[in-house]
Amino acid sequence: LSAAVVGDAVAAFPLKLKERIWGYLCFFSKKEREFSAEELDFLSALAAQVAVAIHNAELYAGTVALAKFLMRGEVIE
Repeated sequence: LSAAVVGDAVAAFPLKLKERIWGYLCFFSKKEREFSAEELDFLSALAAQVAVAIHNAELYAGTVALAKFLMRGEVIE
């Protein structure tokens, strides 16, 4: 998707949890229109859940890395 041709309607929501922002979830429409309040509420909630999923994936990756480190028998100081 080219930034030059994104459509006539755009809704963007930050992928944010606490004070960290991973990026933005953007929705485009080829037709000029306004997103309804219900659509915006849904898309906002979706973006919030995506941010939680990204955070959980990072926590999981960190836990796996720590487990591998500890299984090697190394001492953490």
